[in-house]
Amino acid sequence: MLSDVLKQNNVDNFGDCFDSTARTTLTLVTPSAEGESEFMFFRNPRGRFASLRIIT
Repeated sequence: MLSDVLKQNNVDNFGDCFDSTARTTLTLVTPSAEGESEFMFFRNPRGRFASLRIIT
């Protein structure tokens, strides 16, 4: 699972949420040395939104 690979590579994955019934989007954000951010979005064509509670 992607979350496990991220953990093994010391990536902070705090806040990961899993729902086997929802097909959601994955967004990767890469900051540049100049302070700009590059975004890459991956979405299943039949993706849908799921209501999630965000804990901070």
